[in-house]
Amino acid sequence: MKNIWGVIGLCLLSVSANAALLNFTLTDNSNNTIFFQLDESPAVSATDFGFNIVDWPVLVNSGVPSSYDLRFFSGGGLIMANIFGSLIIQNSPQLFTGTTVNPNFAPGTFNLTNNSSAATYTSNFDLTISPAPAPPAIWLLGTALAGLGGRGWTRRKITS
Repeated sequence: MKNIWGVIGLCLLSVSANAALLNFTLTDNSNNTIFFQLDESPAVSATDFGFNIVDWPVLVNSGVPSSYDLRFFSGGGLIMANIFGSLIIQNSPQLFTGTTVNPNFAPGTFNLTNNSSAATYTSNFDLTISPAPAPPAIWLLGTALAGLGGRGWTRRKITS
């Protein structure tokens, strides 16, 4: 029985690590979509102007994910760039709370405006930050825990 509780504890730890995952979806009026996921409080590289998240997988128009450096600015703004150039350079309200060393993102919708004709996409984007849906494994774990609890309750009732 002790082994079961150890396995359950390990599963709960792995589930809680995914609890704060957020979806970032950028869309423009030309039906371009840029998508990536970040933890609510990601590990970052702080700079004088904000912070960077380096080599992060970004999905553009449902294509193959490519690595981009994400640059979030303290006063507002977002740049996505890689060795081939900038994907977007946008002005925006500040997209995070906390410090540039320990930023926090919260769900919401933000209007981003283009800041450069040098980027691949030069239109304005709407950014939606939303909680990522729970993976099916969480529901399976919950059902298993309910079953174990029910079995233990039935066993105790029979032995009384």
